[in-house]
Amino acid sequence: MTGALNDTEVLLKQFNFNSATFIAVFAVSLLYWIAVKGRRRLMYYRIPSVGCGNDPLTSFWAAKRFKTDCKSLIQEGYDKARGLFKLAIADRWVVIVTGKELIRELWSAPDEKLNFHKAIDEATKSKFSFGTAVTENAYHVNIIRGRLTRNIPELSPELLDEVVCSFSNEFQHSTEWKTFSPIPHIQRIVCRASNRLFVGLPMCRNASYIRLNIGYTLEVWYTQQTLNGYPAFLQSVIGRYITNIGTRTKEAVNLLTPIIEERLSILTCSNADYSQLPNDLLTWLIIDTPNKKGRNVLELCQRLLVVNFGAIHSATNTFVHLLFHLAANPSWVKILREEVKYATEVDGWTKTALDKMQKLDSILREGLRMDGVNLWSLNRVAMEDYTFSNGVTVPKGALLAAPTSALHTDGSTEQIMGEQPPDVFDPWRFSRSCRSDSEGKHLEGLETHSNMALATTTSWNYLPFGHGKLSCPGRFFAGIQLKLMIAHFIQHYDVKLEKRCSGKPPNVYVGYSCAPNQQARVMVKAHQNM
Repeated sequence: MTGALNDTEVLLKQFNFNSATFIAVFAVSLLYWIAVKGRRRLMYYRIPSVGCGNDPLTSFWAAKRFKTDCKSLIQEGYDKARGLFKLAIADRWVVIVTGKELIRELWSAPDEKLNFHKAIDEATKSKFSFGTAVTENAYHVNIIRGRLTRNIPELSPELLDEVVCSFSNEFQHSTEWKTFSPIPHIQRIVCRASNRLFVGLPMCRNASYIRLNIGYTLEVWYTQQTLNGYPAFLQSVIGRYITNIGTRTKEAVNLLTPIIEERLSILTCSNADYSQLPNDLLTWLIIDTPNKKGRNVLELCQRLLVVNFGAIHSATNTFVHLLFHLAANPSWVKILREEVKYATEVDGWTKTALDKMQKLDSILREGLRMDGVNLWSLNRVAMEDYTFSNGVTVPKGALLAAPTSALHTDGSTEQIMGEQPPDVFDPWRFSRSCRSDSEGKHLEGLETHSNMALATTTSWNYLPFGHGKLSCPGRFFAGIQLKLMIAHFIQHYDVKLEKRCSGKPPNVYVGYSCAPNQQARVMVKAHQNM
C-alpha cells in the first residue's frame, strides 16, 4: 500500500512538473507568436492602404469591393501612393509595387527571397486545380520554353491548317450575316489549333477531347475565383467539394490512354527509334521526363490538361477582345487586310510573312496592353522579411505584385507613344515608329523592324507575359497562334457588332481578372472581295 502511494506521489510530481513545463512552453510560444504577428502587423501598418484602414472591419468591406472594383482600387493606389501600397482581399493583404526601380527589384529578386512559384500556386490554387505531381516537378515549362518555341517555324504549317479548318467549321462561309456569341466558338478554335501541336491529328479534332479541355479550363478558373473569396483555413475544406477536376482527369485518361501507350511501347523497344514518334508536345513530355516514373498515363494527362488551361484561357480572351474592337471599328479591318494580303503574296502563309505584319503585331500588343487577362503581374511571395531599396519592409509570407492595368495606361512611362491618350485604344500605336504610312499603304520591300516593340516583347512596364527570366514560357507560341488566327479571320470574314451595340462591349472584371463581355454578340459573314 505504501509503495502504491509512493508511486502515485511520484506520478503527481511528474504531472505537476510536466504541466508547469507545458504551461511555460505554451506561454513563451504564445508570446513569441504574438510578438511575430505584431511585428508583421506593424510592417503592414507602415504600408499605405487603399480602400480601407488597417482595422478588420474596413478591410473586410474593402475585400468585398475588391471582387468587383479591383481596377479602380489599383488605380487609386497607383495615383496616390507611389512606392508600395496594399489592398485587402479575403484573408490577407496584397502589396502592390510601383516605380521602375522597385518593380525591377520585384522581378529580379532571387527565389529564396521573393518566390514566383509559390505565388502562382496560391493564385491558381494548384493543390485543387492542377495536382502536386505536376506543380512540384514542372518540367513541362522548360519544354514549352525550349522545344515548342524552337519548333514554331517547322510546325507553323500544321498550326495554320488547323486554324483554317476550325474557322471553317465554326463560322462557315455564309454570304449572309449570322449572329454569334463568339466565346465558345473561339474556345474551340484555340483548343483545336493548340492541340494540333500538343497531341496531333486526329485527337485535336475529337469532339469529346475538345469539350474536356474547355470544361477543364472553365473548372480551374471557377475553382480559383471561388476559393479566392474565402480565408485560407476554409479553402482546404471547400476546395474538396466545389471541383470536378478529378472527373475531368479521368476523362482525359480514358481518351488518351491508347495514344500514350502506343508511344510508350515504341520507346520500350530495344531499338527504340524516336523518329517514329510524332513531333509534338506529348512526345516531348514522354522523352524529356526527368524521372521514368513520370512516364505514366495519369501524370502525362495531368500535364496536358494544365498546358491546355494556359493555352485556351488567355488566347481565347485576347482574341475575343480584339474581335470586339474590330467589329466596332471596320476601318481597322480594311487596313489590316491590306497588310496581310501584301505580306502573304510575297512570302506565303509563313512565319516570315507574319513577322512582317507590323500593324497586326501593333494591334495585338495594344490589345494585350488595354485588355490584359490580369490587372496585376509579377506575382511573388516573400520567403523572408524583405526590405526594398526605398526602406520599406514587407513581412515573410506577404503576397506582392505589380499593377499591370495602371502601368499600361501611365502616359509618363516611356513605353506608351501614339496619337491617342494612353487610356484610349490606338491600334497603330506601336507600328508608327517603323512606318509613316499610317493609312495602311505598304512600302516597297516591307521588312521586320528591330526598333518596334513586339506583342511578345516584355519590359518592366509592359507585363501581360510577366518579365525577366520567369516571363511566360509560351508567349511566342501564343503570339504566332493569335496572329495566324487574326490574319486568317480578317482575310476571310467581315464582322460587325449587333445593331443594339455601340462601341466595344465593356469588359468584365472579377477580382483581378479581366474577361471579354460574356453577353455580347457579333455578326459575321464571308468576305467577298478575296
